Amino acid sequence: MTNDTKFWKALAIALVLAGSLIRIRQVAARQSFWNDEAFIVLNVLHHTDAQLIGHLDYDQAAPPVFLWIERLMAVHFGANEYALRAQALFCGIALLAIFAALAWRVLPPGPAVGVIALVVFSDKLVQYCVEVKQYSGDAMIAALLIWLAVSISTDRPSKRILIVALVSSIAIWFSHTTSIIFGGISLVILISILRRKDRRGFAVWIGANALFALSLGALYLLSIRHQHTQFLYEFWAKDLPDLKRPLTFPGWLLTHIYEAFDFPYPFAGGWIIALSVGGIYWLIKNDKGEVAEFCLAPIALTALAAVLQQYPFNGSRLTLFLIPCILLLAGAGGALALDLLPATVKWAWPAAVAPLLIMGIGEQGYRIFNPRYRSHIRPAVQYVQKHREPGDAVYMAGTGELPARLGEHARHLEFLCYWPDPPPPFSMEWAPAATIPYRRFWLVFPFKPGQGKRLTNALLHDAEASADLRDHFVTPHGGAAYLFEKKGDEAASSQPATMP
Repeated sequence: MTNDTKFWKALAIALVLAGSLIRIRQVAARQSFWNDEAFIVLNVLHHTDAQLIGHLDYDQAAPPVFLWIERLMAVHFGANEYALRAQALFCGIALLAIFAALAWRVLPPGPAVGVIALVVFSDKLVQYCVEVKQYSGDAMIAALLIWLAVSISTDRPSKRILIVALVSSIAIWFSHTTSIIFGGISLVILISILRRKDRRGFAVWIGANALFALSLGALYLLSIRHQHTQFLYEFWAKDLPDLKRPLTFPGWLLTHIYEAFDFPYPFAGGWIIALSVGGIYWLIKNDKGEVAEFCLAPIALTALAAVLQQYPFNGSRLTLFLIPCILLLAGAGGALALDLLPATVKWAWPAAVAPLLIMGIGEQGYRIFNPRYRSHIRPAVQYVQKHREPGDAVYMAGTGELPARLGEHARHLEFLCYWPDPPPPFSMEWAPAATIPYRRFWLVFPFKPGQGKRLTNALLHDAEASADLRDHFVTPHGGAAYLFEKKGDEAASSQPATMP
């Protein structure tokens, strides 16, 4: 090992450690659960292990092993942010180590370190390893399967497909998107087998895919089919092509390809695409075209799944698992820059990835001192628990906006993660203040950080029209509690009643 190689390897290890600390720092901030996490938390708290394998409340879809681990953590360590985010944090850190091994195997030392840095500082990868969702695990499994496929000798395609299928048959119960990654790898290996006219390899390929199909089929029958809801399809609709308007498909495809490549580093999608195109060329030129295929096939299959109206193709948490594929291609683009530069200026090759790294390092440097909060309702709930008097009604008021119609249920359920069974009177339904039959009532809601000084919204104006503000608590990180008391005649006429 040359001194240069030792230097790059030491830098790669340092980056993985730095990325781990960045992620641990975000978890250590102990942000409150936000509404998307609350759906998972409440399912884990209110369902048995057997129930978690089937239909989930709140239109959620998540793999059973992920949910079982969350329930295990809640039972043994409590339903707190540290325990329930530990799984996502572990997956996020494991991704760094696995991807580092993958990049080191595929790319020259310098570009390998460059792309490891891209993964370390990608804000999306940091963000989703700090939330009680399965997406961090999806990305980890994607990197693991591609690393396995790349690491096993190309001279033994039957061994490769068998090992990848065995791992995938287990991983599918932890990550639904394993089906897309495995499907892409399997197709690439099949092409290799057919080129070789390897009959034995083809027979093994059939058996390996049958094994995976059996595992996926069992998962579908036991779990996935019960988690399909109309809400999910409506939620995904904007990221599925309109099959009734086929002429719009090319535009849809190009737009969503850009979104997928833009997701790891927002506003840099064009640069990442350019690097990836160069990376594909470099991989093919250096007899590593199969690596490019392993990265491109899952992207293509995700787009196909969208065409079949089964899974969205976009740049979002749902396609977080594609980031290892995308950034590995971009890293190969850095290797191309290294090859193309004259010997006297080869030191300048990092300029290929520098714009992305500047964005990532700047973002994570800021987040070290200002961790991300989507909302932060825990302190507001604790304030109400401490100051609520007998007879005070509590309304969980969504995000604090006036509802479109009376009786509309809020989908913001963070409150229940911290006060699972609040004594009555309590309501999760919207209610204009004039209809509230209680003399004193609390409005409690989360909001996006930065809005703390601008909470003069319609809901508060509505409450102030018929009640006087008696107390309030607001944290700028995103939680509010307001206590109102009905005015004059309204206070006298207010009678305790059953909550609507």
